[in-house]
Amino acid sequence: MSSESANLPSVRLGFIFAFITVLLWGILPIGLTLVLSTLEPSTVSWFQFSTSFIIWGVYLFRTGNFPSLREVRTINLWLLVLVVICLVAHDLLFINGVKGTSPTVSQVVMQISTPLASIAAIAIFRERCTTLQWSGMGVLVLGLILFFNQDIQELVDSIEQYFIGVIFLLLSASCWVVFIVLQKHLLMQVSASTLMLLLYGGTASLLTNFALPEKVFSLNPTQIAALIFCCLSTVISYASFAKSMEYWETSRSAAMLALVPITTAILVALAVAISPELIPPDPITPLGIIGIVLVLVGASATSLGSSSP
Repeated sequence: MSSESANLPSVRLGFIFAFITVLLWGILPIGLTLVLSTLEPSTVSWFQFSTSFIIWGVYLFRTGNFPSLREVRTINLWLLVLVVICLVAHDLLFINGVKGTSPTVSQVVMQISTPLASIAAIAIFRERCTTLQWSGMGVLVLGLILFFNQDIQELVDSIEQYFIGVIFLLLSASCWVVFIVLQKHLLMQVSASTLMLLLYGGTASLLTNFALPEKVFSLNPTQIAALIFCCLSTVISYASFAKSMEYWETSRSAAMLALVPITTAILVALAVAISPELIPPDPITPLGIIGIVLVLVGASATSLGSSSP
């Protein structure tokens, strides 16, 4: 039996876990759109990370992998605090960005994090950038230019709110890249499972003073279902992505994430067709669709073109 055939089950598992991640992240901004008309971003984020902390903690305890105090003490506390702040900033900025724009727009803009991460890897970790990566960055930027050159003013109610939302999303992508870079240093001190638990707990604690959980009683049944999905999606999607990288190359798993915007666009179109009053249609023209395609191609090329230092 060839090595390629022997590795086929692992390849399939890697694809399945990556697909689960893409699907969950594709639906996430739709769920956020449904609950943000009633809940503040800080409250939604608090529910997400509190739920993730509880679920992940129970999982680690049941599997005998709950971190010991000795392991936790090995971590750089100040670096952990900084990483938690970056994660909180990323999540709050992203949710505010979704609120100001739309589900599909938010996922398209977040693709800028791929070239930003590559640039950070070159500058900080001295990784080598391939020709394919540079080409991918160029295509991605061109796609964003086309996407934002569509006649947005005729498609949205408030052009000012829209562009403020875009700025929030760009800042969120930047915070995500800083989070990834700092997290890489922390993973040299503790296991990934321990770090996830600390990040979930730290983020939930930081947001406690800003959350208004009692407002959950103002949600209608559809919004409650959407909030539950958002909470479960946070922990399941990160775990699925981590599992996909166990069975598949990191570059392939990362390239799959470029499919998130098109997944969101398709799901929004389906939701609008089934129930127009549930969620507003996305403000996208044919020129914007071409931009999305170029963004996806550019992000995929940037991920697949990664090279070892």
